[in-house]
Amino acid sequence: MLTSTLRRITTAFVFILLLSSGFAQKSQNPNDFPWKSPPKATNWVNDFEDIFTNAEERKLEKQILAFKAKTGMEIAIVTIDKRAMTAEEFDAFTLEIAKDWAFGSKEKNDGMLIAISKGLRRIYIHNGIGTAEIFSDAATAKIIDEVFIPAFKKGEYYQGTKEGLKSIIKKLKE
Repeated sequence: MLTSTLRRITTAFVFILLLSSGFAQKSQNPNDFPWKSPPKATNWVNDFEDIFTNAEERKLEKQILAFKAKTGMEIAIVTIDKRAMTAEEFDAFTLEIAKDWAFGSKEKNDGMLIAISKGLRRIYIHNGIGTAEIFSDAATAKIIDEVFIPAFKKGEYYQGTKEGLKSIIKKLKE
């Protein structure tokens, strides 16, 4: 009788341990929302909202890599699904992503992160301190207002991002 009871208790205990370990192993998949910490960068273009096709992502990456090869400066793009955060959290969280990913050289702090959320209707460009010296907040706002937003309003997210990136690169080369 005692052995049978111990066996049941042991079985129940092992079952509870297995069950609780399954809950503790939460996936780090960037498509699991809401995000508790920044997702890991996988490329120069990290499309967590799936607003670009694979071919479009490759074209944007090619544009970024050509610029990096000429200047050494690094630009990354992240798109964020509206399930990951609220519109109010967007700017601060994308700054966290920019700091975590740390694009650009440490010495020059010349990286840039273009953060876009179609679902939240938000875009924010984070400039490293070195980039901000040659690419002001006013220049950033102008490109967002005149290049990104008009295309986004038409639902042309790739076109707006491609042309916005092209404008940024042109301005950074001046």
